[in-house]
Amino acid sequence: MNQSTIVCFTSKISVLLLFLLSAMVLQEGNCSTHSCNKKDQSALLIFKHDVVDPSNYLSSWSNEQDCCAWKGVQCDNVTGRVTTLDLSNQYLEGEINLSLLQIQFLTFLNLSCNSFTGLSLRNSNYQSLVKPSNAYANFSSLKYLDLSFNEDMQLDNLKWLSHLSSLQLLNLSAINLGSETNWLQTMAMHPSLLELRLSMCHLDNIRHSVKFVNFTSLVTLDLSQNYFYSNLPYWLFNISSDISHIDLSSNGLRGQIPKSLLNLRKLKSLRLDDNELKGPIPDWLGKHEHLQHLNLSENLFNGSFPSSLGNLSSLTQLGVSSDSLSGNLPNRIWPAL
Repeated sequence: MNQSTIVCFTSKISVLLLFLLSAMVLQEGNCSTHSCNKKDQSALLIFKHDVVDPSNYLSSWSNEQDCCAWKGVQCDNVTGRVTTLDLSNQYLEGEINLSLLQIQFLTFLNLSCNSFTGLSLRNSNYQSLVKPSNAYANFSSLKYLDLSFNEDMQLDNLKWLSHLSSLQLLNLSAINLGSETNWLQTMAMHPSLLELRLSMCHLDNIRHSVKFVNFTSLVTLDLSQNYFYSNLPYWLFNISSDISHIDLSSNGLRGQIPKSLLNLRKLKSLRLDDNELKGPIPDWLGKHEHLQHLNLSENLFNGSFPSSLGNLSSLTQLGVSSDSLSGNLPNRIWPAL
């Protein structure tokens, strides 16, 4: 099993668990007391038209069968409206038609780990991709959107996301967003986001001029393996007060870790490994009493290990390594690791 397959499998499990924890009940079967809504069925067939399906996974998708019985589709048992579409890891190719976002009660959409190459606007109300209109306003039920690991996909414009006001999880990892210079402003238009994953997206600008980003609900932020090569941005330390997981590993980040990181009092996991951070490991890191996972390895830190790391009573994983670090880790930290 290669690394990409493992990541896709893990991502799928993570998304499904989060979906269950949201208190939204996924229908276990495809049975429904009402037949599939015709508008929903039409939107799904428009999507299928742009899909290349070498494994014939979507063979059940036809007018001869109720769409609530189609593979990957789940409907509300009472209304017959489509609520879930999960087609992850099915070797699908072609383009993703945004007609899917016109399915009024669709809350969960997972198209990850396929080979889609782009987005299609054919027969959808998203023709105003560059110039948003009120057409978006009716399509705001989507809570979970995972398009990650469609590694041949490049998106130059994310404005189509801006009116999905109910999004709680967004995963675009391994999609090329290198041409989207306003990615941060677009993401900040989703105050309901709990989890944002933009790993390996070819992003090269993290030092936006803004000092505050409206991620009021964000719990998990993954911006790992991009091309930032800059200091840590101001907006990061004014992010959601609920943020507990941050992954900024493998970004070429420079400079020192600013003390404003103490603003993020609920941090449980912090990954800054494989960067170019320098200076001493801050003594005040020991004040992050909720930290369980801390990885600072493969940086340019110097000086001695701060004794305050021994105060991290919740710590279960610690990564530190540098040729310029001296001394030993505090004895108090070993029982926890």
